[in-house]
This record gives sequence, structure tokens and C-alpha cells, in this order.
Amino acid sequence: ILEKEQEQSVVYGSTDFGKTCVTNEKYKELLEKVSAMLKIKPHTIKTEKGDVVELLTAVECKGIVGNDGRHYLLDLLRMMPPDLNYLPVDVEHISPAMKQFDYPKTHKHRLCCLRQELIDAFIEQKYVDFYRSIALNLSKLRSSESSTATDTTQQTNVEEAKRIVNEISVEDNSREIIQSACRAIGSVKDNEFDVRFNPDLFQPHVTLNQTSAEIAADIKLLKEAAEYLVLKQIPLMIQDFQDHSAVPVDGESLSEAMHSRGINIRYLGRVAQLLNQQPALFYLHDIAVTEILCRSAKHLFRSYIQSVPIHLLSFSISHFLNCLLTIINSPSLDYLSDELFTSSASATSTNNGTTNTNTNQSSSSSNVTNSSTQKSANKKKNKKHQQRKQNPLMRNESLDFLSLTSKAIWSQLTNEAKSRYNFDLNCDDIDSFIEKYNVRRTCILRSLCLKTGLQLSMREFQFDQTNKSNRTANECFNEDDIINIYPLIKQVPPKPSDAYQFFTTGQQKIQQGLLREGFELISEAHNLLNNVYGPMHPEISMCLRLLARLNYIMGDYHEALYTQHKAVMMSERVLGVDHPQTATEYVRVI
Repeated sequence: ILEKEQEQSVVYGSTDFGKTCVTNEKYKELLEKVSAMLKIKPHTIKTEKGDVVELLTAVECKGIVGNDGRHYLLDLLRMMPPDLNYLPVDVEHISPAMKQFDYPKTHKHRLCCLRQELIDAFIEQKYVDFYRSIALNLSKLRSSESSTATDTTQQTNVEEAKRIVNEISVEDNSREIIQSACRAIGSVKDNEFDVRFNPDLFQPHVTLNQTSAEIAADIKLLKEAAEYLVLKQIPLMIQDFQDHSAVPVDGESLSEAMHSRGINIRYLGRVAQLLNQQPALFYLHDIAVTEILCRSAKHLFRSYIQSVPIHLLSFSISHFLNCLLTIINSPSLDYLSDELFTSSASATSTNNGTTNTNTNQSSSSSNVTNSSTQKSANKKKNKKHQQRKQNPLMRNESLDFLSLTSKAIWSQLTNEAKSRYNFDLNCDDIDSFIEKYNVRRTCILRSLCLKTGLQLSMREFQFDQTNKSNRTANECFNEDDIINIYPLIKQVPPKPSDAYQFFTTGQQKIQQGLLREGFELISEAHNLLNNVYGPMHPEISMCLRLLARLNYIMGDYHEALYTQHKAVMMSERVLGVDHPQTATEYVRVI
């Protein structure tokens, strides 16, 4: 489909970071609706030649018309607005409230963007402010005492503000009121609510063709979104934890809770600091710190195995786990000497055998043609090449992993946690970490295996029977424990909006006490999810759990038990027996 040369086939966007850029009317027509949904602001940039090009996406996005006639869009990394809290920008672009938390902070890369969930929550908050601003201005026109009107409007809820807005008439100068509210919230249009972000802000290779006032307005909106994330969204999540509206039980569920609210994982250190200030949430603080440790170990593990020889992969992984979860104070040099001895011995025996064979052949047959000599030379080269493959020191692979110790790996973990999550572990080894945060080694091992794709043998690892004076006694893992490494694939599953709307409406009906109506809506959501995902999916088990609970409340105990059993079996098959949601299903059966 895309077999053409990229420079010749790109009809929209830029291939050289904005130096040259092209646009296309068909792409602008197709992207108009998409940009409105993603809250991307139409903007113009100026190329090196002085051409002005209007874009509806980031400048790195490339539009290519395939051989099938369809329009494709590639390189969507910067479609979302950048996160000012993690960009190397001037301090003047950071609000005073963010400066108190030492923002902006440095990060490993410049692809720090805000999540779509956060953009939706921020736009919803701006929408509420929009209605309240109109209601405030309308009340000022209708009342002689502006202070009284201000107090009254700020105390009204959103529904009352909407009612006041609906009463706007031409006599009340509605056009001026709406324009004033649009300017107050930073709307793109001056006659309706339309808040969008410029994805090409703070890109050093992009020259925006906008006035200073327009750029300042875009930066202000981006600054408000970054401030909303730290000052509003994260505290709201902590409040939900206190109210038990969301109850994470491990690092995976904590990450899902953060992502559902638009909070990036790089703010995990900030979340851990706020959890530490709540004594009732001490268990969540330990979960957050463990997640920081496991994610830091995951990044170290990925760089660790890059230079490891393939035939030493099992040993290197077991050595990494031993250094992480036990106390290893000396490097693993015994295995190195044995490996080199085996490789050198095999190489010597092979060379001796080759020499004897050549001697016998030369004594027995003196008349050898040039072709046979060439063949024997090629065979020698192939044998030497195989010997080089078998010897790790004769390849470009490194054996530096053998010198890894517990002290070295925990020093790297501390630096990694500080640089990525701005969190101080303050631990020198696994014993100090467990003593400080009261976390079991098996929890760390399980989380690390899930994040790296490791499959270990099922046995009881004796972590407590360690002897610091004996290195061999501390090694809980060996080569036979490493079974496999499977790839981890990240994907965005399709979300049936109608099913989620039915499910949300059903939950609202249940909260209002309308159990029968809520049951019908949840059943309809279950049918739609079954059509989209198939018979086995975690979302379907969640619907079955809620249906079982409703059946129990309404007195149908037999149907409730049957439905809950289906939810348990589905959760076991889809999520596994050691998943927190499966444990929740077991509790509900009991």
C-alpha cells in the first residue's frame, strides 16, 4: 500500500521537522472532524522558504495516499498537547503554583504529552466555567449590586447556571455576554464554546505564523492544563481513594486508576508523596513505592539484556534477579572462568583435529587440485567462524553483566527512580527496602515478571534462607528457573461507546434506587459488550458481577449465584487466578 518513496508520496505534513511542509485540501477536510474531537487547534506554520501552511495536526504527522486510494496518517506521537511540567522551557512559562513543586522537571525524552482523559476532564471543567461566566455577566446586567450577584452565581451549581443562560435574550446583549465568556476561557471561536490546544508549541524546529497575543493565549491554556493536572486531578484521585470509590490493590490497578483520570505514570512520585501525607492510605503508599521500584527495575532490565549473549541469557536473568532480590556482594566470576575454559578447550581440540586430518591427507595424496585446496580453505574458514560464534569473547557481545552486584543494581535503581519519577528510594539493598516499606519479595517478583514478560518455574523460592557470608547460598534463582521471555504488546482496545453509556446510565439508576431499570440497562450493556468483544472479556465479567449483585438485592438468589459463578470462571480464564479482580470475584461468591 505504501511502497512509494516517502518524500514523493507525502502530500500532507513535513518530513524534515518543519523545514518544508505541504498541505492537502482532502486531508484538511478529513481531519477537520478529527481535530475537533481531539481538541487540536488549526494553526499555521512558516517554512524556511517563507511559505505559510495551515495544519490540523502536529507538524510531524505525515499524510500519504496509498496505492489503494485511501488516505493514511502516520507519525502520531505529538498529536496530544505537550506537558509543560516536563519540558525544558523558560521559568516564565510556569505558573507560580507549579514553581513551588520544582517544575519544570527534566525527563528522559521530549515526548511528554498530556493524556486524552486529562484533556476531556479539563475541557469539561472549562465548560462549567464557561456557563458560570455567562451566568455571572447576565446577573450583573440584571442586578444593580454586582457583588451580590457574584456571590450568588458562584454558589449556584451547573444546572442553575445553564438555566440562567437559557434565559438570555437579545435585550440582554447576549452576543457581548457570550463573547466575553469565550475570551475568558480561551475559546477558539468568539460566539461558542470551542477550546483547543496547539500541539506545535515549544517545538524548537517549528516557526508558528501567529501573533504574539495568539501564542500567549495558547501558552496560557497549556499552562492551565498542566496546573489542573497537578493541583486538581491528582488530589481528586487521592480523595477517591479515601472515599473508597476506587480501591487499587496492586501496581497494575493503581496504574489503571491513574490512566483513567489522565494522570501519566511519570507523576507516580508525586502521587506517592501525597499518599504519604494520608496515614489512612499507608497501604497505597507502599503499593506506589513498589510500583516505582518495579518500573525502575524494568528499565534497567531492558538495557541490561541488550548486550547479553544469547546462550547466556538464562544465567544472566537469574543473576539479575539474585542481585535484585537477594544480597550478592561479589561478581559471578566462577561461571566466566568455566565458560572460557570450555570454549578454549573445544577450540583447541577442533584445531588439533583439523591439523591431524590435513597432515594425513597431505601424506596420502600428493596430487591435489586447486579446486580441492580452495574447498578445504573454505571449510577452515567456516569452522573458524563457528568457533568465533561459540566463544563469547570473540563476538561483539559483552560479559559485563557478570560483574553486577546488589550494591551496583540498587544504586542504579535509586538514580532511575529519581530521574524518572522524582522519588527518593533511600535504600541500599532489598533488606532495607523491605524493612522500610513492609513489602514482600514475591510481590516485587510478580510485578517485575508481568512488566518484563518473564516466565519462571513454579516453586517456592527461599528468600529468607540467605547467608551474607556465602554467595552461593544467597542465589535463590538459577538457570533452570528461567523458562521463557514473551513479548509484551501494548494496544488500545476498541471501546463500544453505546455499551459504556448504557452501563454508566445503569449505575446512575441503581444509585437512585431504580433497580429494575438499572438491571435492564446493565443487561443491554452486557449484550453489546458480548457482540463487540466476544464471550470472554474482563468488561463482560464486570457486567456479570453487577448483574449478580442486582439479582441478590432483588431476591433472586439462585440466579445471583449462577451469574456470579460465570463471572468467576470468566475472570479466571481471562485475567488469571492471581489477578486482584479474580480475588474480588471469589469474595463475592463467598
